[in-house]
Amino acid sequence: MNQILKVSRTVFLILATLIFVVASPGCKKSDAVTRNSEMPRYASFRDIPGVTDDEIKAVEEFRRKYSFFIYGSNPATEAFTDRDGKISGFSVLFCEWLTELFGIQFKPALYEWNELIDGLESGAIDFTGDLTATEERRKTSVDDQDHIYFMTDAIASRVIKLIRHVDSMPLIDVAALRPLRYAFLRGTTTENEIKLHSNEEFKSIFIDDYSEAYDLLKSDKVDAFIDEGPAEAAFDVYGDIVARDFFPLIFSPVSLSTQKKELESVISVVQKALEGGGIQYITYLYNLGHEAYVKHKLSLQITDEELTYIK
Repeated sequence: MNQILKVSRTVFLILATLIFVVASPGCKKSDAVTRNSEMPRYASFRDIPGVTDDEIKAVEEFRRKYSFFIYGSNPATEAFTDRDGKISGFSVLFCEWLTELFGIQFKPALYEWNELIDGLESGAIDFTGDLTATEERRKTSVDDQDHIYFMTDAIASRVIKLIRHVDSMPLIDVAALRPLRYAFLRGTTTENEIKLHSNEEFKSIFIDDYSEAYDLLKSDKVDAFIDEGPAEAAFDVYGDIVARDFFPLIFSPVSLSTQKKELESVISVVQKALEGGGIQYITYLYNLGHEAYVKHKLSLQITDEELTYIK
C-alpha cells in the first residue's frame, strides 16, 4: 500500500508540474516584452511624460556617482531563493525594469525585517518595495529637510494573511477561551489594519523577524503570525506552517521607497511612470513573479529522485 501511495504521489507531482509549466507563461523578461508591447514600458526614463530637466540632470549625476543601487526585500513570494540559490520573483523582474529604465543596475538583496529597516535608515540599502505609504512615514520636519521616507504610490497590493502552525487549535475555539495572541513585525502597519477589521479580541506581540515568528508558532506562544501575503514564502522551509487569507479581506499597498533625500528624483520619476500607465506593466511583472513562486513551491515538494525522473 505504501508503495502504491508513493507511486501515486510521484505521478501526481509530475503531472502537476508538467501541466503548470505548459499552462503558465515563462518569467523571462523577453516574454514580457514580446507579448506586452502595447503596455507603457518606457525604454528610458526620458520617455516618461512630465519628467523635468532637473530630474534628468539628477539621474545623469546618479549614473556617474553610482555603479548600482541595492534594492532590499524581505524573503517572500516576491523575492525568494530558488533551487539554484538565485533570488527570483517579482522583485527581480522589477529591478530589471528599473535597471533598463535608468541605466543604473538595481541589485535585489534579501534582508530580515529589522535588517531592512536599519539598512534603509543607515543608507546601506537604497530602495525597497516592502513598505506601505503612510502619512507618518512620509512626514517632514518644519524645514522640509527631514523626510522619513520618499515613497511612490502603490507598485503592488498585498492581501493580509494569518500564518499558523499546522497543529494549532482552531482560532474560533481559542477565542472562546481567551483573547487571541497575534504576532506582528515591529514597525509595520499590519496591526492597525487588524484592529480596524477584527471581530475578535486579541493581544499584540511584536517581533523582529520571521525566524522569531516561527519559534513562537512552534512553541504555541502565539496563535497566529499576521503579515502581508508574500511573507508565507519565508516559512516554506519548515513544512509545518499554513497560511490563509484574513477575513474580512484586507489589502495592503506597498510603494517604492527610500530614505535618501538625494534619491528623491528616482522616486519622483517612477511616480510619473506609474501615473503615465506604467503600473499596467508592473502589474504584469508581478503576476509573472508570482507564477515563478508557485512553480518554485511545487518544486520543493518534489524529491531529487522525482526531479531526475521528470528531466
